[in-house]
Amino acid sequence: MDKGITGKLEKFFYSVGKYKIFLAATHTYLSDKRFVLVLIGFGILLRIKHLLENRSLWLDEAWLSLWVSSRSMADILTFKKFTNGNTFIPGFLAFEKFFITLFGNSECSLRLWPLVASVISVFLFYFFLKQCAGSRAVVYVGLSLFCFMDSMVFYAAQVKRYSMEVLLTIILFLAVFEVGRRRLNGYHAFLYALLGAVILFSSYPSVFILPAHLFVLLAVSILEKNRDQIFKLTLVGLFWSLCLLVLFQEIYAPKLQETNAFGFNIINGFYPSSSVGSAGFWKWLFQACVKIFVYPMGLAPAGLWLAVFIVGAVVIYRENIERFYLLVLPCVFVLLAGVTRLYPFGDRFLLFLVPVYILFVAKGVCWTLRRAGKLKQVTGVILLSVLFCCPFMKGVYFLTHSREQENVRTTMKYLKDRLQPKDELYLNNSAADAYHYYLGQMGYPYKPSRIGKILDEVLSDDGRYVAWRYESPVYSREGWLLGVKKSIELERFYKISPGQWVVRDRKKRVWILLAHHYTELEHFLLGSLERHGRRLEEFKDTWTSLYLYELN
Repeated sequence: MDKGITGKLEKFFYSVGKYKIFLAATHTYLSDKRFVLVLIGFGILLRIKHLLENRSLWLDEAWLSLWVSSRSMADILTFKKFTNGNTFIPGFLAFEKFFITLFGNSECSLRLWPLVASVISVFLFYFFLKQCAGSRAVVYVGLSLFCFMDSMVFYAAQVKRYSMEVLLTIILFLAVFEVGRRRLNGYHAFLYALLGAVILFSSYPSVFILPAHLFVLLAVSILEKNRDQIFKLTLVGLFWSLCLLVLFQEIYAPKLQETNAFGFNIINGFYPSSSVGSAGFWKWLFQACVKIFVYPMGLAPAGLWLAVFIVGAVVIYRENIERFYLLVLPCVFVLLAGVTRLYPFGDRFLLFLVPVYILFVAKGVCWTLRRAGKLKQVTGVILLSVLFCCPFMKGVYFLTHSREQENVRTTMKYLKDRLQPKDELYLNNSAADAYHYYLGQMGYPYKPSRIGKILDEVLSDDGRYVAWRYESPVYSREGWLLGVKKSIELERFYKISPGQWVVRDRKKRVWILLAHHYTELEHFLLGSLERHGRRLEEFKDTWTSLYLYELN
């Protein structure tokens, strides 16, 4: 091993556990700043490599990409609703629209802003750690976790808002630390209020973070009897309240009234199913807290790191009570929102809290190593090995391997060259958004004469069947989906039983497009089609299938 690298590793482990991994002292070639830059550089490399895989859009990615592509910047900033009646917080979509306007509408352009946000987050997280860590060891451990963590790398190249939410969360923490350190004058109060307002219109989690920070700052000011500070913070809070009122009317109120059973079932596991205080509630609470370390943290065993997290929280509380509450209270507010079923408490929805969790875990690890006594060496090797095992192995693996994901893009290219004007198309629900996006991006010369959307699962009510209904899309001049016409026929669901298929015209050509589907659905549909016609073509790629049948 190179002596410089050996010396740096020696210094790193020595600073963490105050013991020497290597018996021979060597000259440290890499300075602290250079070592940090190596970590940051590797983290950025993982993120860029993920982007350069240039995978096809899928599910929510395709949905958001279709929305951004079919709307103008004015539509986005004025909360114009999408085809399903939903509207979205404008900040993320405005950045997406800017990048596809600047670089053209493609998968890489759409994923460029999440990548930029993730890269900036890596640098800002380093400064976040420097303010909170208290030692170089905590900085090294925390930054290493942040750079290698698979969930951070994954969402750095996804057309989703989560990387931006992480970035804005770190910015809010850095801002409130500065406010708490200097206290507010009129100019700084104005800047803080403006920053919070912009982030409120760009990040869903800011609804929890900003009130939590304002509560702590006001509490400290009241205890200090600082009337001037209380007055300025009250004005800041009133301004944010006006922003929240606008957001509630345009975005949050409609979402609270949603009754989409499919969407509700997906996130139902992130809410308690039992009443507060019952045995089932406490079981859910414990499991939810542990699952955070499974995902998005990606650490194993989860129970161990929950204990280390608690140790780190106690250490930070003893070091700086005000900072402890600034870090913890947003987590408490999110948990309360989960308990009241206002925000899903789990999985990717908690990615924005990962910087706080990493800090607490790093603090807990370093405190444990300092208190290990004669077992410092053994404890340090075991604890750090277990901590970095999963993140490091995943990082190295995905640096040399691509992530598998359904490839609707190649399937749509195949369909474009073979689709005829009178062909009909039936596609499952999970393929619909990707189909409409690539239809607009590729500029099909023809569009299907009729589209049928199939639900994603085989049902069994009074016998096995598949439910589907017709769609009549409306497209812009550029070919992007604008909406769907309403009629009795379009709103009615039909059934396809094993021996049935809809036959309106003889010798009709029917395409079947399936993506992100279960094998059972594919076998069911093909078994029914084989009874009513013959297969002319088929094309398959990763998690996608395309079939052409001529019905009798």
